[in-house]
Amino acid sequence: MQDISHPLLEHVLAGLDGLPYEVFQIDDDWQQAIGDWEPNAKFPAGMDALARRIRQADRTPGIWWAPFIVSPHSRLFAEHPDWLLRDAQGNLVPAGFNWNAPFFAL
Repeated sequence: MQDISHPLLEHVLAGLDGLPYEVFQIDDDWQQAIGDWEPNAKFPAGMDALARRIRQADRTPGIWWAPFIVSPHSRLFAEHPDWLLRDAQGNLVPAGFNWNAPFFAL
């Protein structure tokens, strides 16, 4: 994951003045965990406040997310194991490896 935060993105956004970018994308590491698509503590005002600021800078806000994968460290993984893809023997099916761990498909 990247080390992003609301203040860092505000700083980057200010540095784009005069450049021809239409979309400002908030990349990975805004979320609590892969699969828990709520902002983490580095975005205390929430994503709506940052999206408003991006629009004020005449840009279109974008956000990275991967809605069909889940990390074993997420709340969703712990609370809804029945949502995860499993093979015929009932074993979890890894969907890939990133963030120093496997991730799984919903």
